[in-house]
Amino acid sequence: MAEKKEQCAHPGCKCPRPSTGDYCSDYCANAQQGGMDNECRCEHPECE
Repeated sequence: MAEKKEQCAHPGCKCPRPSTGDYCSDYCANAQQGGMDNECRCEHPECE
């Protein structure tokens, strides 16, 4: 059975969730804490 990839906790982000936390970047973590919109701007290739 294939392992399911968890996504970054930011709702608009398509990046995989890192093994060390819920967000793929500081941008995503700060965006969620600051109540910003759900559009992801982490600049990783998965989200462009």
